[in-house]
Amino acid sequence: MCKVARIVNSDNHEKSLTRRALLGLRQINGVEIFGIKDPVSSKFHNRGSIIAFSLKNVPHNLAAKEIAEYGGIGIRNCCFCVHMLIQQILKIQSIKIYGARILSEIIPEKIKMLLPGLLRVSFGIENDENDVDCFIKIIKRIAKKPRSIFNKLLAHTYNGTLFIPETTTQVIIKRFVESSIKKVFSIDKNVCN
Repeated sequence: MCKVARIVNSDNHEKSLTRRALLGLRQINGVEIFGIKDPVSSKFHNRGSIIAFSLKNVPHNLAAKEIAEYGGIGIRNCCFCVHMLIQQILKIQSIKIYGARILSEIIPEKIKMLLPGLLRVSFGIENDENDVDCFIKIIKRIAKKPRSIFNKLLAHTYNGTLFIPETTTQVIIKRFVESSIKKVFSIDKNVCN
């Protein structure tokens, strides 16, 4: 009996967080939510805690990186292993899909970054209202940030971008790794003599 009560409570908890996130996302200019958007809809009870969305002026891979950088929030982007579903949701034409497949065979490293996709966030029992509020705050910040015409164009076609700038966190981690490698693999000249 206790396990059932916990499941019901966790479901209510997740629904509450999802409701809060949807209400917050709906207030941000440039956010497009996919699926059931309205938390007062009669269909809301069928919705899980996963929210798929896009930022109209920010390519999905750049937005995912900035969400992680600015908020330390883990988020998924691209097609989430359901390429055919995402292609239908985004109404991607067959010719574009075919072209992307051909190009990905020729130059896979760069083309993968340009593939269409969305962003996906989910809330669970380990999250609370502060996590949702932090997430909404970060999305507002990213949505307001000025973007190049190139990135806006890619975002409007739901594509990723090739040009993802190195972030402060990446620079710090890179320096740490380089310094650790020097410490671990440096050879003292006296040892070799």
